Order: sequence, then C-alpha cells, then structure tokens
Amino acid sequence: MAHQPGKILELEGVRGLAAFLVVLSHLQATFFAPDMAAWIASLGTLAWPVRGLIQSLSCAPFNGRFPVWIFWCMSAFALSYHFFSLHRQGAPSRQRLYLLDAALRRYFRLLFPVLASILFAYVLLKAGLMHNRALAENLQPGHPGKWLFGFYHFTPSLRGALRWAFYGTFFSFHVRPEYNPILWTMRREIIGSYFLFAFLAVFGTFSWRWPLYLLSSFCFALVHQIWLLAFLAGIALCDFRVNHDILAAAWPRAWSWLQRGRGNLWLLLPALLVLFGLVGYMGADPVAIETNEKDSLLNILVAAATILMVQYFLPLKRLLSGPAPVFLGKISFGLYISHFPFIMGFSALAYLGIAPHLGHLAGALLVAGLTLPAVIGLGYAFYLGADRPALRLARQIAAWLLNAGSQVLRLAQKCLPLPLIKSKPAGELG
Repeated sequence: MAHQPGKILELEGVRGLAAFLVVLSHLQATFFAPDMAAWIASLGTLAWPVRGLIQSLSCAPFNGRFPVWIFWCMSAFALSYHFFSLHRQGAPSRQRLYLLDAALRRYFRLLFPVLASILFAYVLLKAGLMHNRALAENLQPGHPGKWLFGFYHFTPSLRGALRWAFYGTFFSFHVRPEYNPILWTMRREIIGSYFLFAFLAVFGTFSWRWPLYLLSSFCFALVHQIWLLAFLAGIALCDFRVNHDILAAAWPRAWSWLQRGRGNLWLLLPALLVLFGLVGYMGADPVAIETNEKDSLLNILVAAATILMVQYFLPLKRLLSGPAPVFLGKISFGLYISHFPFIMGFSALAYLGIAPHLGHLAGALLVAGLTLPAVIGLGYAFYLGADRPALRLARQIAAWLLNAGSQVLRLAQKCLPLPLIKSKPAGELG
C-alpha cells in the first residue's frame, strides 16, 4: 500500500478512504462494539431482506479487513504501472532496469516508515501511556475484552522493537512481542511485491499473458495461497488500464456501449448499493483478522470491482479525485501505520477520563470525534517525517547497490574470461 500510483488521482482517493475506514474500524472495535452488537440485535424483528440490508450497510463503514485487500491490489497496480507504460514505449531494457531498481528499493521503502511506527509504539509503552487493558476492564461486560487485553502486556525492549521492525514484521510475524499489530499486513506486502517483480520479469511482456492470469489464479488456489490473487488482480487491472485501447480496437461495439454508461447515475447508484452491502456483509466481525479462503476470494473480487468502478464511473472518479480524498491518499500509509498505538494510548486514556462524567456513549463519541482529526494530523506528520524521506532513502540505497553491482561486474570482466557479461551504467535508472 505504500507506493503511490502516479497521477491517477481517483485511485489515490480510494487509498485515502480505505485507510480512513481502517481507523473507523478500530475506533468501533475499541469503543462501540457493545453498542453495535445491541443495534444489530434490535434489527431482529425486521423481515430478513430489510434486516440483512440494514445490517450490511451499518457494518460497511467499520469493515477493517476489506481495505487491506484494496491496499494489496493497489500496491500491485502501482508497482506495475511504470512497467506496462515502458512496455508500450518499446523500452525492454528500461523495463528490466525498472524491475531491478524497484526490487532493490522495496524493502527499504517499507522499512523506514514501519520502523518509525514501531519506535512510536515503543516510546508510548515505555512511558506507560498504553491504556488499552484498563479500557478493556472498564468496558466489560459485553465488550470483546480479550481483543483489547491482548495488546501491550509485555515489558518494552528497544532491542526487541528493532528486531521486530527489521525482521519480524516482514519475514516472520510470529516474532513476539508485537509493538504495532496493524503491521501484520507487511509480510504479505513484501512477499507479494517480490512475486510481482518476478511475474512481470518472466511473463509481463508476453502477448498471451492474459490467459496466464487465470492459470496462475488456479495455481494459487491449489496451494492455498488465495491472498496472492490480490496482487495478481492488481497486475491485471493495471494491464487493462494501460492497454485498454487494444481491447477497444478488438471489440469496438462493446467498448462504445460501455463508454455510454460511464456517466449514468442509474447504473452507479445500484452498483454502489451492492458494493456497500457486500463490504458490510464481509465485515460482520469487526476485530477478526484472518478469514477462510472463500471470504478471502470474495474480498479480492470486491476489491478489484471497486478499483474498476472508480475508474469507470465518471461521477465517482471526479468525487474521489477531490482535494480531501487525495490528501488522505497522500498520507494514507502514515495514517495506517500510526493510528493504532495512538488509539490504544491517548484515545483510551481520554475515554477513561471523560466517560465517568458524560457516560459511555457520549464519552465514546466525543473521544472518537477528537481522535479522527488527531490521527489525520499524526498521519501527516508520519508522511513528512518517515514516509516521504523513505522514498528518497530507498532510491539512494538502490542506486548505491546498482552501482556496487556494476563495479563487481566490471571487476569480473577484467579478472575472468566472461565476454557475455555486460554491465549497465550505474546512472541509467529508467
């Protein structure tokens, strides 16, 4: 989720709203879980179709799992975009160099913001500012206390925090303790990214790659790695975005018919209703992380459909290209990685101080209202202090590694009879 998809503003807006939904889901799970359960129970007297629709639409804004699938799809889209653009320009050497450069940058691009968020959580825990366990005791009965109780019940260690940042987050999420549980997505992010680089390097320029997308999907299903379909879907969506004129030329009548529906609100509104209903249906359990393969596949399909809808329907495209969604998209990675420790620390403390005077619901609403602008500001600070500098540092490290590799190849050419080795100039980064 950390790579920005160029100037495709509507997709930047999608990323921003997705990150905002993750924040809402954690606020709901932290402060409003019993209230949501009571609301769902009150719908029991309604007829099934009405009850199901209201329940799904009520849960949709608090489905914190679905945005993760959006992030993975859009990461693959963003990482593939330059590759397919170079392919249209007929620059195969620049394509290969782009993949190598992106692969060298990827770990460091993600590492520095992740490290900043873990150190942020470490400082809060070391200072005794994590109040999630006290909050869980205060909100029981009726609250999923085991969820809140499960965090930050260990003695902080700087060495342990650094180990979790550099290794555990990306390569073994079973490393404990967890300083920022929201980072469970990073392991799949890094694996999916390197799968993408390998897939594009081998198959990305083949004219028959479209059937291969489908074949690869079946292979992932057979080995029970459904989540990789999110990255495969992102590659296919990007391929379609960049090369849609080929399909338009192959099926001109169908393409013309599709173009006529782009501004049709009578198509957009039912599509949005179905989308929100599916998102709410998939988000019935607001604190669950892992899902079964059927749920994962449904999440991927809906995430891919969301990205297609945003690019297809012009009113939706214009709405999500506005200043507020695009700003949220710009800070989305910083918002995503920083909000959870803040809620477990400062928001929990604020509720414990306010609720005895205002009551549970009024206190929780006030704390949520104060938390949202606070975490947006925090996300912007992380964007300025960690996310944006990570882009520069990752590029510098990749350039240094490419230069070092070029020097090694030149040395090998001098010392060994390897006439087939040809090194690229270190500055040719495409």
